[in-house]
Amino acid sequence: MIKYQTTRLLPEANFSIWGIFFVSFSMSILACQNIKFETGEENPLFEEISNFSEIDINIIDSIYLENLESKYQDIPDLNSATVKELFEGYNQPETEIYQYEHISDFLKIDSLKGADSHEAYTQSLDIGMIRDAKAFKIGIASLGNDKKGALWGIWYSSYEACPYYHGLDLYLSVFENQKLKRTFKVGSNFSSVDPPVAVYNPISSTLNGSELIIKLESNEIDLMEDGREEIVKNQTQINDYQL
Repeated sequence: MIKYQTTRLLPEANFSIWGIFFVSFSMSILACQNIKFETGEENPLFEEISNFSEIDINIIDSIYLENLESKYQDIPDLNSATVKELFEGYNQPETEIYQYEHISDFLKIDSLKGADSHEAYTQSLDIGMIRDAKAFKIGIASLGNDKKGALWGIWYSSYEACPYYHGLDLYLSVFENQKLKRTFKVGSNFSSVDPPVAVYNPISSTLNGSELIIKLESNEIDLMEDGREEIVKNQTQINDYQL
């Protein structure tokens, strides 16, 4: 079931671009434990994600992402081979809201770092080019009925000049009987600034048993000469999935 909702705000509305980036929340950062699932015979990909710490997944919202981004550098890396395999099951949502997957950004940076070429690359950056990116493990959760969900993320940031973009995207890869079924993007705080326009496209989600509800938003913001920021276009879409 897919629900669409599009709204337009009055021109007089005055919003802080940074204020909308973080909303009220009902969940704090992950409580990771050093517990692993007993898996028996495993395929290599499932064996890899079984090394994730056990977690509970309920709500992923802006504050969850904010807290996670504050410590992503200390979270164990996820290698590029695993990222590619997990993304093979990606469920592309049917939406008119612009969505760009930053997997390619991560793979490019990871390749440069593997070849000890990243530092040289950063010396020749130009506007709009990716500067740095990292993929990392978050945790694995039991979804019932022989299903597991691996939560992982990609942080990315472009060269610090306009246009500039940055964000953190979270993915949930669903396994059934140790086989990858689908991968969903369940969180994002993507933002882009290119005066006089800014874009903020948050994604949040709720997992309740086998029901996954994902909310996609798009906010187009005019940056006024007098310092005001005005949301001129807002789109919201809610997708409901049965895992």
